[in-house]
Amino acid sequence: KNDTAVELSRPEYGILRILWKHGRQSVQEVHDNLVETSGWSYTTTKTMMGRMIGKDLISHKNFHEVFLYQPFISQPAGLARMIRFFADQVLEIDVGSVVSLFRNAPVTDAYCKNRGYPGNSMVPVFWRCYKWPCRVNPDTC
Repeated sequence: KNDTAVELSRPEYGILRILWKHGRQSVQEVHDNLVETSGWSYTTTKTMMGRMIGKDLISHKNFHEVFLYQPFISQPAGLARMIRFFADQVLEIDVGSVVSLFRNAPVTDAYCKNRGYPGNSMVPVFWRCYKWPCRVNPDTC
């Protein structure tokens, strides 16, 4: 299977992070780790995990009458899917542009102007500010 075939949403990534960190977990254990930050009910967690099985993101096995879930994809593959989702659905730019921000490659004035943003001093500030990288004054973040 192609590791980048299915996009990964933020809630799915949150579940995977718990499974990568703690290993096999029941729905209740995953839910207990998520409830404070997500506010989800138990049934929402269970439904989300069921959908993730259908997307081949996680798998489960019955262990003494309890299903234990584990990640079906590696952490680097999950991060790649999350970046693709973020680029496509949040930023609405190609994933290559987002990857260039991780490399700390400069965002040129031409890149910004072509997208309707003012140019700046080639400082990719997106990851520091959680705002568009072409922000005129990154020191105000």
